[in-house]
Amino acid sequence: MIRQLVLIGFMVSCLSGWAQLSVEHTIYFDLDKDKFQTQEGIRLNTFLDDLIYKPILEIRILGYCDDRGSKQYNLDLSNRRVETVSKWLQQHDKRVQNITKYVEGLGEVDIEEHLDDEELEYTRAKNRRVDVTFVLTKELESLVQIKKLTRSKLNEEEKENIDAYEEAVIERVTASPNSKEKIIIAGFEPEKPEEFMDVPTKLSPPIDNSKEPFKSLLSKNLKEGQVINLDNILFYKSLDH
Repeated sequence: MIRQLVLIGFMVSCLSGWAQLSVEHTIYFDLDKDKFQTQEGIRLNTFLDDLIYKPILEIRILGYCDDRGSKQYNLDLSNRRVETVSKWLQQHDKRVQNITKYVEGLGEVDIEEHLDDEELEYTRAKNRRVDVTFVLTKELESLVQIKKLTRSKLNEEEKENIDAYEEAVIERVTASPNSKEKIIIAGFEPEKPEEFMDVPTKLSPPIDNSKEPFKSLLSKNLKEGQVINLDNILFYKSLDH
């Protein structure tokens, strides 16, 4: 698949190079539509309700199209989809700020001869989407004690402390954005961050060991007898090798 990345925000940043703490949600669109269905809005609302530190997170929005339509049409459609999601976020959650927009589209699906109609439509449907990534910058991550962005990932002790702690973090960052002082919960011992093995490869894009399936496979915290469940993993062999 050939893709062209078009920057329409103010930050020049390669997505594969984002090293900050982040979580991502995908919104899917119907063919030729720049408005998403009600069910997608419900899914997005559920995702937002689970987020922590929302007012201080950066938000990066990427819009995609499938291969049908002209280059200019797809660019315009990608822009409109990004704008739809951006406006929805601002209208439905007043704590969402710091939106940076990107558009990625104009690509043609590399259609293999053996793909049937169902597989082709599935591939195209997955490309009709907007990816929203919420990011806690490295600077802020170094200050916070609970280094997670969703409530569903918290352990029991973190759940007991998160409401008061989140409020304290947001208040501190808002009032003193240049402060380098760590924001500590008295008597609270956070979980140690996961560590991962680095595996040098020539893969493009590079392996991101903070995301599945590599997160589980490359974790240094694996225990003896631990079972790793790998779902929907596809392996392709190049015809050149």
